[in-house]
Amino acid sequence: MKPRVQIDIIFLLSILTFTAVFYFFPKTYFVNPFWDDVFNVIGLILIFKGNYLRMAARGHKKVYSKNGKGLVTTGLYQYVRNPMYLGSFLLGEGFLFMVWPWWILPVFGLLFYWRFKQQ
Repeated sequence: MKPRVQIDIIFLLSILTFTAVFYFFPKTYFVNPFWDDVFNVIGLILIFKGNYLRMAARGHKKVYSKNGKGLVTTGLYQYVRNPMYLGSFLLGEGFLFMVWPWWILPVFGLLFYWRFKQQ
């Protein structure tokens, strides 16, 4: 089995485990309605920005990649080597802000890095 697939399985099992713990033990962390609303707004903004970044990067690459034979170094690609990964990361963070407690973000960051470092 490819290492990338093994990491995906570990990633999925981790998500399912954390979700089950938070679902069956809702008192595991403190929830404040005000901060919950603030994190929902932040999460929604991150989701929109991540989705926009992915779409803009894909559209720019499609126009400027010369049929996949050239390295794109203009637009978003002059600031970030792969803006689609950054967009995916922002999408994931947005969902985490909306669904899980804020302190899970570093775990997501490490798992995301570990997953895409393998490619």
